[in-house]
Amino acid sequence: MNAPAAPFRLADLDHPPSITPESAVLEHNLAALAAVDPTLAKRLSTTRVPSTMTAVRSLDALPTWRRDDAADSEWLGGSATPRSEAEGLLQNFTSTEQAVALPGIGTGYLARMLLVRLPHHLALFVFEPDPIAIRAVLSLIDFSRALADRRLILICTESEADALNVLLAENLGLMPPALITRLPALPPERCAHIHQVTARIASETMARRDKRLAETRLESAPVGTRPRLAILSRSTTPEATVACQAVAEAAAELGIDALCCPLTATSMHPLEPASRLDDFRPNATLVVNHDRHRFPIALPGKVVEWYLQSGAVPEQLADDGTQRFAASSAIAGRLTSIPGAARAELLPLAATVHQIHQQVAESAKTEALTSQTDSATILVLAPWRDASPTAVGIRQPTHRLLWESAGRLVAEHWESDMIRHAEHVLDAAERDVGVRLQPTSMRPGLLHAIEQVLIPQVVAERIIEELTRAGRMVTPVGVGWQPEPEHDWAPGWKLGRTLGRGMERTSGWEPCAPGAAAPKSSSQAEQQPHGASLALGVVPSLDALRIPDVLQAAASGRPLAIWHPASSAPEPLHDLLNPAHHYRPFDSTRGLLAIVSSPGDSLSAAARARAHVVEKHTYRDRLQRLLAALGLCETP
Repeated sequence: MNAPAAPFRLADLDHPPSITPESAVLEHNLAALAAVDPTLAKRLSTTRVPSTMTAVRSLDALPTWRRDDAADSEWLGGSATPRSEAEGLLQNFTSTEQAVALPGIGTGYLARMLLVRLPHHLALFVFEPDPIAIRAVLSLIDFSRALADRRLILICTESEADALNVLLAENLGLMPPALITRLPALPPERCAHIHQVTARIASETMARRDKRLAETRLESAPVGTRPRLAILSRSTTPEATVACQAVAEAAAELGIDALCCPLTATSMHPLEPASRLDDFRPNATLVVNHDRHRFPIALPGKVVEWYLQSGAVPEQLADDGTQRFAASSAIAGRLTSIPGAARAELLPLAATVHQIHQQVAESAKTEALTSQTDSATILVLAPWRDASPTAVGIRQPTHRLLWESAGRLVAEHWESDMIRHAEHVLDAAERDVGVRLQPTSMRPGLLHAIEQVLIPQVVAERIIEELTRAGRMVTPVGVGWQPEPEHDWAPGWKLGRTLGRGMERTSGWEPCAPGAAAPKSSSQAEQQPHGASLALGVVPSLDALRIPDVLQAAASGRPLAIWHPASSAPEPLHDLLNPAHHYRPFDSTRGLLAIVSSPGDSLSAAARARAHVVEKHTYRDRLQRLLAALGLCETP
């Protein structure tokens, strides 16, 4: 009689390679956590991962942990394939306007992907009672930025309800979690418990806050007080946050007292900015990218509105004498078309001198323009836009076919006159598909999306492809260009930049190439060009949001080459920069490669562009114009 066979275990067949966690990852996470939750940071700093746990590569090649002992082997979070699990759980997840809760930290990768997909102003709450699990995850995945910004909030205690209550009481603008995402390894009872806790505390917190907000009345500074400027935004766009911060930096340069209140994860509820405004008592308030009446309390002092996007302009505006500014002529036209609205003045976005000088000062060496080689990085200035049919609101199969056809046509004919007008692209797509949209259907919206999203995005991708094919190093710069989230989950797992669907949204100018040594004086810095790397701009004439990156590149002394559609004369960019005088225009691969091959020809134009931008088109200049319009300083 044969002896009974030994039990078969799949774990015996699995021998994942061990890895060594990088100590810097944990150090960065604990440093960021210490700034917002010193108690938990101190607790985690003394927590140790047991010797029975080993850092390994998961079956889908991500860094994780596995517990090995005499009884059995167990993966962290119960998952040997954290990447596949996270992608599966969030397959149908769509962006939300509510904070999210996780009933456990799991492998950490679900939290990482959620942070990528959640808007920048929403927080993710992780309820994890086991400090060892948190320490293990923070040893492998860099959450430092999310922790510092309070976008990732770790609650590690047995008294989770009490901890959440205290947290929300101390952070008046932090919205309580409203959505619960389940983890397969956790029992349903755990998820139900977290749901009950968050639902009860959310109800109590919101009632308490709304009552306090209703009792709040804001006052302005006494008459005759020197300028005290509040910069307020309830806009969810990253561009509005960047503009708020840039104006605040300009105020600091001018020695003006300013309070910056952009929409962040910790200021979602209006009670937080209201409390700050009450303490600050401004005599002027700049409202960025929305109607002042979206704020539930009357704003103090003189109020002006500044719109950065056409989509941010409401259908109706109160005829209350509010001064309004627009970042582009198209937005100004949209504002003035509203009955009763006052005339809007043009106030384009700008460059930030402080960032320019900081970049120059931090540079380690001078890179002469004439010494540029094939290995020099070329910056492509073109904020990434999601050009998928779903992202632009296209649902019907026929319309999707038209959109996809239009994308192919733009990619094939980006050097021709076809893409000069969105109407030409749509006409060609209709002939290609054999469908004609009626003027009364969604045709106007589709034309707008082709002009503002499809053409700029596809042209940017084609430019990157042509430069890469020519052997050039390329770095996209602007809102949206980031490595895909799964490529940025851990050290050693970065596979390079992509044209990235589903990427984390970031904002601001990201200098990626060396500039010059620190100048001896700020006056010299404003007169001499610094930095040699070529910058390519994909800037349609009506899209103001692409202007700041171009101005920032010009102000740092980088030679500029800007695309414009074929067979059309290059036009000045909102009267900010002039073709030939400040930059070199191109409309084809041949023209692009000619400029790239001889960047020295652009040196004099780069010097003129830098001097022009530093003198007339910085946020310091824009702020002086705003204050003059408010009667708080003389016209610059």
